[in-house]
Amino acid sequence: MGNIPVLDRRFSDFSPTGFRLGLFHVQPSLDTSISYTSNALQASSNEQSDKILTAVAGMTASANFGRSNISIDGNVEQIKYQDISDLDRTNFRGEINLDYDLSSTSSLKFQLTKDRIHETRFENPVEQDVFEPIQVDEHGFLTTLILRPAHTQWAFTAGYNDISYRNTKLVSTNAISVQDDRDHSVYSGGVKVSYERFGDKYKQRLVPFLGLNIAKSSYERNGFDTGTGDYTGTKKDSVNYNVIAGIDIKPTGKLRGVASIGYGSDRPDDDRLETQDDMVVNIDLSYLYSPLTNFTFNINRFFAGNNGASSMALETQLSGKIVHELTRQWVLNAGLDYIHTKFSNDLTDTSLSGNIGFDYRMNKTFAIGGDIRYIDRESDRANGDYDETRAMIRLKTNF
Repeated sequence: MGNIPVLDRRFSDFSPTGFRLGLFHVQPSLDTSISYTSNALQASSNEQSDKILTAVAGMTASANFGRSNISIDGNVEQIKYQDISDLDRTNFRGEINLDYDLSSTSSLKFQLTKDRIHETRFENPVEQDVFEPIQVDEHGFLTTLILRPAHTQWAFTAGYNDISYRNTKLVSTNAISVQDDRDHSVYSGGVKVSYERFGDKYKQRLVPFLGLNIAKSSYERNGFDTGTGDYTGTKKDSVNYNVIAGIDIKPTGKLRGVASIGYGSDRPDDDRLETQDDMVVNIDLSYLYSPLTNFTFNINRFFAGNNGASSMALETQLSGKIVHELTRQWVLNAGLDYIHTKFSNDLTDTSLSGNIGFDYRMNKTFAIGGDIRYIDRESDRANGDYDETRAMIRLKTNF
């Protein structure tokens, strides 16, 4: 039990069993929650509170066919506001994963995804006014070939994503905010080589690796020019490179996770746009302080999505979380999150949030959870500052 994280432990009294459907093992779920927000529009003044009802229906299905495994995972999320119905939205997510063992030293993985989300204020780096949530549709695939010659492992990846945006309306004026100039496709490829023999010498199983990732973003049209009312703005196609070195810490001791550091570059095709070069970091670590208390630490620095006017933004994320199992039924948690975003035009956004929460396992089917979070955001953009308090209670149902 000492080397199993609190949230990964399973107790027969509280673990849903699911059911068989042909060759598949199926586990449906239904989560419902009611939330309170002190600032539904994330406004810097004239804050408006609201209550939010959320329902998420999900399902996972998995099957084993000897040398291959297949899993299907998906959910539909409905979000309803009591007063500000313009913020109502429906999201969904679907994913199919297929793993196939080609031989004892090679395997092939294939992932197919289809998602619909809605961007709300400040998740969208283009529009500064309050707007109705922007529908974002995305589909794509990722293929991974893994080879294990001798004491090394080579992982080759190739992927494609198509991302499209729907135009939205500004809440204050009902004016149309053009977003479909952000429609684009991303073609990606990469290689990661790990030296596994190094890890065999240590009980902690430290496995060093090197990686290279390349992504090409291709936009369907030029940016929308508000002056002419036409798509005559800047073409935002770009190529992004990441070269990294790091270490995987396998889950055999108290410390596990991954840590890497490297160099990233985002190079727009249009010479009028600014090239960005900077350090990229990815540190995701868990420390099992005791069988009942775990800590997680995350530091991520990467080039985020195109900001609509120039090249990508450089985003730095820091977070820490503590999870404590008070009893087999009660699990407590608390966390802090910091996000700093720097755009190529030297504007910056900074947000700091903290939360405390709990989960209470009732039986195999039901669990209750709650969370209180405070968010404070500072921005160089006009009307970009705000603070918000959120409180949520939810019922988790697993079958």
